Amino acid sequence: MNFLSEAQKKFFDEEGYLVVSKNVAYESLERAREASRRMIEKCEKRLYPYHRANGKISNKMIEKIEHVFHPDIFEIDIFKAIMDSQIAEYSNEIMAHYGHNDIFMSFNRMHTTYRYSTWQNWHRDAIELDGKTISIKATLPLYNECGFYVVPKSHKKGNKDLEGSNSTIRGHLKNEICVPVKAGDLLFFHEAIVHKGSCVGREKYRRAQIHFRFTATKYADQNPKVFENWESRPSLVDLANEQWKDLLTKKVPIEKYYEPMQDRFPKHRTKINQFFAKCYYHISTLFPQNSKLIVEPNPRFEPYLKMPKEYDSMY
Repeated sequence: MNFLSEAQKKFFDEEGYLVVSKNVAYESLERAREASRRMIEKCEKRLYPYHRANGKISNKMIEKIEHVFHPDIFEIDIFKAIMDSQIAEYSNEIMAHYGHNDIFMSFNRMHTTYRYSTWQNWHRDAIELDGKTISIKATLPLYNECGFYVVPKSHKKGNKDLEGSNSTIRGHLKNEICVPVKAGDLLFFHEAIVHKGSCVGREKYRRAQIHFRFTATKYADQNPKVFENWESRPSLVDLANEQWKDLLTKKVPIEKYYEPMQDRFPKHRTKINQFFAKCYYHISTLFPQNSKLIVEPNPRFEPYLKMPKEYDSMY
């Protein structure tokens, strides 16, 4: 069965990203959303250590939840939505387009935004060796989103839109575009594409997305798997379809073990720092959205983002 048309594969190859419209059942998405709230609550209460909290404004500003298959955070409704979306099957077909018929899941996490706005720096997730495509990123959003920005074609070998993989740039880049996605759609992008994520946040615009990296097995020594020995437990494998049974039990070289992560900033960050950051956040509601204080804020602060009018109808 073919999941993608030749035109879609060509678009991904040329532009570096692809959105696939899906029809994941509303009930499945709604159960997954409720499950995501339970996962976030566990992290807020420090009952699950493998997460990252952005402590600029609040220690409860959970940004990333690592290892969504870990038994201490696993939610069956999240897994069912993942399987319903067929994200693994689509990823397998994209990788096969590049001659990779054997893939593995090299990491997984959930990105969340709900209390305050977030705005990433521009970056690439990797610079592919010799321009080869050995991994792709795949995302299943549980809510409508319009905060993913890319520079199309910037994944091409020799591209100069961004030198290296990381930057401190938070503002606009030439040729950037916003890629809106609806809940249940699938977003795929090349690891080397220049991109950033942002989210207006707050309850109306909250974000919860399941994020994967799928890698060609023959390149496992160059882009290994994050160690997750809990993936192959029988109780989880029994729930999986054939595609996911293969992904959950595949034996490949191991990259690293994520240490427990709770806060991005050291413990000496005081309530005073957060007080001023929170003041900045609320005062920034008065700034024009094209103000430098919004577009290029001090790294210690997060500005209050407003939903662009052209996308507000999505919510």
